[in-house]
Amino acid sequence: MNVIHTFSKGWGSKTFDIDRMSELYKSGWALKTVAEDAGICTTTAWKYLRNFGVALRSQTAHLTPELAGEGGKIGSAIRWRINVNPDLTPEKAYVLGVVGPGDGSISLGKKRGSVVLSVIDKDFADEFARCFKQTYGIEPTRCFRLINRGNRRPMYQVENHRRAIVADLLGYNNGDLKTFKHGGEKVPNAIREASLEVKAMYLRGFFDSQGGMSGYSILAAKANGEVLKEIQLLLLAFGIKSAIYDYTKISSKTFHIRIYAESRKLFYERIGFSIKRKQEKLKEKLGRDNPSS
Repeated sequence: MNVIHTFSKGWGSKTFDIDRMSELYKSGWALKTVAEDAGICTTTAWKYLRNFGVALRSQTAHLTPELAGEGGKIGSAIRWRINVNPDLTPEKAYVLGVVGPGDGSISLGKKRGSVVLSVIDKDFADEFARCFKQTYGIEPTRCFRLINRGNRRPMYQVENHRRAIVADLLGYNNGDLKTFKHGGEKVPNAIREASLEVKAMYLRGFFDSQGGMSGYSILAAKANGEVLKEIQLLLLAFGIKSAIYDYTKISSKTFHIRIYAESRKLFYERIGFSIKRKQEKLKEKLGRDNPSS
């Protein structure tokens, strides 16, 4: 085993196995993924692989025309291969629920794509990152920052800029970005036809984003009332009943979906929240509804 020791000012020493790096790279791993496995930066991985005589591939040689920009030109931001799982897993459904009608954002340009979630709940960001990694096999970038300098409110951000991932997500709505965002959100047909387990995770992603407790009520708000009707139908698959209210002519300018009181326990058991503070508040309200339980 050829073990390499490096020292980088400000980060301390690093130890990695060049034989393992070479083997992984030759087996088809992307250079960035090899570097992440070794715990070093991509430039350092490239330098040592080159110095040890490994034939390095072109950064864009693996890309198919479908992943290139208009006119077949390959965008410089799309450099590393990923393996996109075509199956609609519960984890992918959660990602779709967050970036579709939820808090996440998604964009696709000629050379670059973006999936971003910025939220105040760390457990929400952690769950989104977990589902993203489980779906695409790569760790999204995470960062923490403070906003609103007056009260120093924390914000947790999870993001990835792989165009192939954005294209995969958009594929669930026929590649139409408008059906994900900009007031035209729609529940993908694949979600409507999926198993209850997949539907539940999609709904959890949506309610983690847009939902919460208001008094004793579980509700979510959207400017797009049509997507709430589709959410309502998904809830009915679990026997969860709800009503939609139009507040567009008053200050909130939104539609609200409110879970019926008799369905709150079903929601808690079958859907629930990944966000601890929301789930605990719901549990507390259910305990008050049934003090003897």
